[in-house]
Amino acid sequence: MEFIIYLLTSSIVFLTGITLLIYIYYNYSKSLTHKAISLLLFFLFVRFLSVHLYLDNNIYDYPHFLLVNHLTSRIGLPIVFLLVFYHTTNKKLHWIHCFHFIPLILFVLNFWDILFSDAQVKQEIMKAMELEGYAYVWQLGTLFSPKQLELLRVVPFYSYVAAIGYMIFLAGNFKKFPLHLQGFFKIAFWFLLANLLPIIISSLGFEQVGSFLVANVVGLFTTFNITVSFFFIPNFLFDLEKETNLESIENVETIYESSDNDKDVLIFKVEEFMAEFKPFLSAEFSLKFLEKNLNISGRYISAAIKEKYQLNFKNYINWLRIEYFKSVYLPMITSSEQVNLEDIANELGFASINTFYIQFHKFLNTTPRAYIDEYLMSTELIENM
Repeated sequence: MEFIIYLLTSSIVFLTGITLLIYIYYNYSKSLTHKAISLLLFFLFVRFLSVHLYLDNNIYDYPHFLLVNHLTSRIGLPIVFLLVFYHTTNKKLHWIHCFHFIPLILFVLNFWDILFSDAQVKQEIMKAMELEGYAYVWQLGTLFSPKQLELLRVVPFYSYVAAIGYMIFLAGNFKKFPLHLQGFFKIAFWFLLANLLPIIISSLGFEQVGSFLVANVVGLFTTFNITVSFFFIPNFLFDLEKETNLESIENVETIYESSDNDKDVLIFKVEEFMAEFKPFLSAEFSLKFLEKNLNISGRYISAAIKEKYQLNFKNYINWLRIEYFKSVYLPMITSSEQVNLEDIANELGFASINTFYIQFHKFLNTTPRAYIDEYLMSTELIENM
């Protein structure tokens, strides 16, 4: 049994480490968002490593992992919240948002003597925690009583989880996120929910015996699920899926069965279909594909688009791609030099970067690079006001 646990936990740690390295190699330099996600993946790796050491009975050989899980949670949770907040509201982050890390600072100050104590002291604390649970270490703080520390620990956690859940599942802008961000944030949210279990157990009064074990067992199962899930998020690790999968849209049970020729109804159906499935991000998307999925004549679709937007179908699709760039890609850009416009053009569904430049200039009367520079300059001016 011990060998199976060792094999399972070490495999998860190895897989998590590989995931971290792959993500950093392919994505770290793309934007500040990717850098933040890289940091979160590193925290997960450290957390999973500490779980492996505990369940394999090697934690006493690495006593400085004591309280590491709590430190990574207090750093990672505000980062997840700020990332979701930033992308949901399209608001720029400001130095004042540093107040989200006040619980982390208070936690470090409260356990300063323990965090920076020698290995022997930490080993003794771990042995006591085996018998008495986390209640033992909570009593060793220098600033707060156990009840005060419980509030400092629980209230921010519940608040952040509730806020993140609201922004993910109730805020309308979340569906506009790139698929890789949608997938990552959803997995992060379910991971946070799973980690509420040890806190709930503690709140119900089962702190004394076994809480140290419960926290690590929960960590084991959440580790396995979240690590495997990373490989199923579209475009997350390798960014291989540059185009929208039109076959997956065709396989969706259609809700557009009416052939009503009323142009107001028709244009609503077109806009709803575009917003939900974003087929325009595929270079293979065509009027025939839309005609087939909406079960409406392409002639009527083109006429309705022409009447509302004064654009033919081809220009309408290119306009959608430019608008998608402005609403989704642009807010994630922090440096013009780091932007690979050729990759972006491909991901938006353009046949080439030259086509991207031509269409961009047609609708915005400037180049993508100049537009990005102007955007970055304006946001910098706003932040400095």
